[in-house]
Amino acid sequence: WTATGTHNGDLPGIPRTGRRFSVTGMTIARIRNGKFVESWGNWDTLRLMQQLGVVPAEAKGRAAEKLASCAAGQGSRPAASSLHSRSNPSLIAT
Repeated sequence: WTATGTHNGDLPGIPRTGRRFSVTGMTIARIRNGKFVESWGNWDTLRLMQQLGVVPAEAKGRAAEKLASCAAGQGSRPAASSLHSRSNPSLIAT
């Protein structure tokens, strides 16, 4: 999937930028009796952080992996948990 939108609200540690973004990802879901019972997702958090100006667009290699891990909630960055919140209005998809 591809999500596009505008960063219209503050995230912890990341003030509103007003920048447009476009990120790709994938979701795998398990359906039982016509209902979603589980889902797993992965999306390009490094690219999002680059588009918001949080990390340099040229970030590469190990440093980029570390930044992406933090943004994905695998590190200690405070913004990580709110980036994955489905109800977070700070990233408005359009």
